[in-house]
Amino acid sequence: MKLAIVCLIPDFGHLIPLIRIAKEAIKDGHEIRFFVPDEAEPIINKKEFCSYFFGSVTPEHGQKSLRRLFDAPPLANRLILRYLFDYDYLVPLKINVLSRLDEVRSAVKFFGPDLVIGDATLSFKEAMYTIAADCGVPVVLHHAPGTNQRPRRIRVAGKRYSIRKLVYDFCSNILISVESRSTRLFAKAEWERRKERSLIVEGYKAQFAQLKESRPGTKLLYITTGLAALETKYLGNLIEVPPDRILLGPLPPVSDSEISSELNSWLELAGGRPVIFVCFGTLASFSRKAIDAIVEAATELDVRLLWASKNNPLQDVRLSSSDIRWEPWLPQPAILSHPAVRGFLSHAGGSSIQEALWFAQPLICVPQMWDQPYNGWVTEKLGFGVTIDKTAFTKERLVYALQKVIYSDELRQNVTNLSAEVRAQNGSGRIRALIREIGGSAKKIIEPTL
Repeated sequence: MKLAIVCLIPDFGHLIPLIRIAKEAIKDGHEIRFFVPDEAEPIINKKEFCSYFFGSVTPEHGQKSLRRLFDAPPLANRLILRYLFDYDYLVPLKINVLSRLDEVRSAVKFFGPDLVIGDATLSFKEAMYTIAADCGVPVVLHHAPGTNQRPRRIRVAGKRYSIRKLVYDFCSNILISVESRSTRLFAKAEWERRKERSLIVEGYKAQFAQLKESRPGTKLLYITTGLAALETKYLGNLIEVPPDRILLGPLPPVSDSEISSELNSWLELAGGRPVIFVCFGTLASFSRKAIDAIVEAATELDVRLLWASKNNPLQDVRLSSSDIRWEPWLPQPAILSHPAVRGFLSHAGGSSIQEALWFAQPLICVPQMWDQPYNGWVTEKLGFGVTIDKTAFTKERLVYALQKVIYSDELRQNVTNLSAEVRAQNGSGRIRALIREIGGSAKKIIEPTL
């Protein structure tokens, strides 16, 4: 069969699960083509998939907006910056993507797929549906966070909203109202620009909603390949479980390359001392105080650190030890599967959580944004990690967390048992069976033409 895999946004957290699906599907001999923005080219080309790149969609100053969001204090972030981020980043991103959808639809239709697999995110679900409807084939949409909850709607002790959240929401609404009125009165050009962009997005949404209504015969399925089944089993009374999602287990991590012989020698020189892998993704930022706390905690416990990040966080740290090593990039699955590695200090991104559990690595989570606080909550509730609030990150808290993930027999037994359980869920076999069933039963309605 021909599978068209479509990801409309330049976010590796949404793209990587689709790559994992493609890696499983290719085992059955399916012909696969990715349809992605230009920003995905490095990772797609590295995986050697056929692909169609439809242009860059990142807004002007987009990286600056993302960095500001991640660097801001959590209170300012929650109260006002997420609202401003919508106008500075998300709305321009949506416009850039939606303006290229006719091109994407034509390219997918020309490919002539038997099944469309896409990312279920932002305002693009109806667009994904119409892409599949144009080809007369079913569409499977993947929920990227891989969790079973609706974002930030955790029910603890039967209460959906805490008093603190109600206060935050109340204050946020006031600040947003003040900002909107001030912009309308004193920055009319900006106010008009916001209105114009919002109308463009609403117009596109209405257009694709109409197209979806006019083509009701296309089959639509929602899936997730993350920890959702595990969360449902053990945390079902604390989370909201969407009823329309097919829960598949995690898929085997995809590694780009193996560990170099030189790095492998460094790892094997540990002499029985634990190595902690440190990786906070591409956007998370840490203060010099927090970086010093990590180095000091590792030194105090005689723990070796292997740190992966784009920029060297240790360049201003006085180091006389070869037990702390930085690399600009590392093959994460290969590192997590190495026997010398005894834990993972992470930002709690969805892919990182799944890979850590797959390789039975206990986690120390320092969540930053979006689904990461929820993921950290899950690791603690399921007993395979410790979470530290980034606003309360200290050497003492990290020393406690390191001691627990390295020396707690109960935690290590939990992560071993849960790792065996997620592997036994056979996400690989289940996604391959789903593709064969849905794609194989599809009957083409429209033949692909230019």
